Amino acid sequence: MQNASALYRARLRVCRQAEDAELIQNAYNSEIRIPNSEIGKMDTQSRFFRVRREDIAYFKFIIESYEGMAVVRTKDPREAIVELMVAPGWEKDLEEVLQGLRGEMPIEPIS
Repeated sequence: MQNASALYRARLRVCRQAEDAELIQNAYNSEIRIPNSEIGKMDTQSRFFRVRREDIAYFKFIIESYEGMAVVRTKDPREAIVELMVAPGWEKDLEEVLQGLRGEMPIEPIS
């Protein structure tokens, strides 16, 4: 149960940084309660990319399938700009996943 709690806290931190009210509310309403003092102790790093519109769902599915690595949010669906909120310590892993995805779709970093 302690490992599940640690993983849950990590996910909650990613959600907190994403400022996604729905995800935070769902986490709050779950059966595991996290003290407010634990929320936001780990900062995520936001990175922005442009992908093809038709690739957004697949991109999100692949990135978020790596539990705890990053959360994907579509910032501008018309321009197909996505934000990756990367959990601390996952930067190198994310780069490897992005490199693999670049073989399947165009991924343009946005500064």
